[in-house]
Amino acid sequence: MADDFTPPGDTTIKISYKGNKYTLTEWNTLFATEAATDPFISTTFANLLYNSGYFDTNAPFDTVGKTLWRRVGEWALAQTKANRNFVLDDKTVVNGIKSAATSDTRLGDFGGYLKDDKADDTTREILTKKDIILDLRKFAFENGFVISEADLVKKANSIVGLKADGKTATTPTNTLENVKQDYRNKVVAPKYKQFADDIKAGADLKDLAYDYISLMSNELEVDPEKIDLAKDPLLGKALLGYAGAGGKTEYPNYSDFQKMVRQDARWWNTNKAKDTISSTALNIKRVFGL
Repeated sequence: MADDFTPPGDTTIKISYKGNKYTLTEWNTLFATEAATDPFISTTFANLLYNSGYFDTNAPFDTVGKTLWRRVGEWALAQTKANRNFVLDDKTVVNGIKSAATSDTRLGDFGGYLKDDKADDTTREILTKKDIILDLRKFAFENGFVISEADLVKKANSIVGLKADGKTATTPTNTLENVKQDYRNKVVAPKYKQFADDIKAGADLKDLAYDYISLMSNELEVDPEKIDLAKDPLLGKALLGYAGAGGKTEYPNYSDFQKMVRQDARWWNTNKAKDTISSTALNIKRVFGL
């Protein structure tokens, strides 16, 4: 994440922190010299940084940590300009980042990714933007449709409280469950009409199609978790139906679907198919007395 913020030019205003005063340059040096040894920086601050899901967890802490540390310093200087009695300590570093998320561009982009421990609904699962995107991808996979990357980002931004630019914090306009229900009503139910009522009631297509998926998994000897509900053409015939007599949409029963699976090209590569072929060949030999 590029550090593209310009430090305040007034070096007479300093950050008050743990009984000492620092210019922004000195504040940055403090991180460089104590990142590995200071208990707060190496544990609490590091956890805050990476648990947010905003920065790359594979990036070195002395790089991404310095970026965030500098932004905290710029924010603290702005607070000091407004109130010369402002004092920064370990607690206000953490709380300051959260409070600045909706009011200060230095920390707004990062703050929008933080887990909000002050949610009004304490029973609601608190997620970061990264969590939400992963959750929605999984939700789409288990409900037989695809969410574009642009939509994933847009929905996640609305849930964590970020504007369209993905950086400027704002008040959250949605919840994860509301987003899922909207997809159920507008995308999943209309697509998979035979399950529409259950889908609208909150059921996932993966659970509703369990029998079909289980049969395919057993017959084709594949991991059921890797069967793509949205893209597998064979499963599509069972879930979406096919044109029957008079153009009416029909759905295969369990026995019919089993026959369809065994006619699929993938079935001939299974151990079951090879055993069947071997058994048939043996019976033919017996008929001819071989």
